[in-house]
Amino acid sequence: MPQPFRHISVSSPGKLVIAGEYAVLYGASALSLAIDRRAQCTLKISEEGLWQLSGSPPFWNESVSLQELLSESRSDIASAVLRWFSQRTSLPESAVLHMDTTGFYFEQDKLGLGSSASVLVNLYASLATLTELPMNLEDLLDVYRATDQHGSGVDVLTCYYGGLIHLKRQTTSKEEFPSGIYLDFYSIGFSTETRTMVDSFRIAFEDLPVSLQESFIAAANMVADSLNDRLSFFTALQHFVHMYREVDREARLAIWSKQHEAMQRLATKVGALYKPSGAGGGDVGVAIATERQNLAALRREVADLPVTLLDLQKDINGVRIEKTA
Repeated sequence: MPQPFRHISVSSPGKLVIAGEYAVLYGASALSLAIDRRAQCTLKISEEGLWQLSGSPPFWNESVSLQELLSESRSDIASAVLRWFSQRTSLPESAVLHMDTTGFYFEQDKLGLGSSASVLVNLYASLATLTELPMNLEDLLDVYRATDQHGSGVDVLTCYYGGLIHLKRQTTSKEEFPSGIYLDFYSIGFSTETRTMVDSFRIAFEDLPVSLQESFIAAANMVADSLNDRLSFFTALQHFVHMYREVDREARLAIWSKQHEAMQRLATKVGALYKPSGAGGGDVGVAIATERQNLAALRREVADLPVTLLDLQKDINGVRIEKTA
């Protein structure tokens, strides 16, 4: 196998869903924002005879043969991605793979900022560079499905492209928020399992009244269709939040946990809007306003709650091949 690259460094951003979560599973629009916390990946060809996997924090820490990594008995993300590549090209018998996701943690707690999606994008980009397979969207989504994911893929698409992503029925475009839209991001102090929440939602959603299903999907589409005006966008997002809570209450899923509900009440009090981002139940929420002072007022209101204001900004860059040698 040609090996012009023996040392590769890759990074990709995290993400937060702004609108359309769950609805996107049924063909509706979703808006997702890349944020400036990046997972870093280094891949080096070595002469050791094994693959050495390590992570910071240490979610990986093992030395294992390529044959074992490719075994169908393994269900970890690294093995799934390597198996996908092994079916299309040759892989080195020995390498050192390190993934750094420390930016996705607050103190010792993992934040719901899309670290798994960023890890997958990094693995895909580093192995594509190593094997000289051209990177493209179709293959990325195929790799995503190979890791036994059943979501829309909006998270990996956001980490791949960067910026504000609009996804609808597998069509992706990069967008901008209307001028005069301001956002804050909060960690509410505990995590949820995305796959479990998505699976539960799919089961519950099918039993909801068709009229409620259709209203929820229409509300998500309305948000994406209102990006040309800040007041229209804010009003559409308010409606989506209302329908999101209605679906959650009807389905009894507790996506809107007590913490998220408390945040929403306080946001409404100061003229802002709040919603959980992504799977909900825990992790991170986003506060949105058309005036900066409304977000400042919310910060004061929540000062005594067990929430943490996160210093996050939009990252216009997606996956980056930062170094090859």
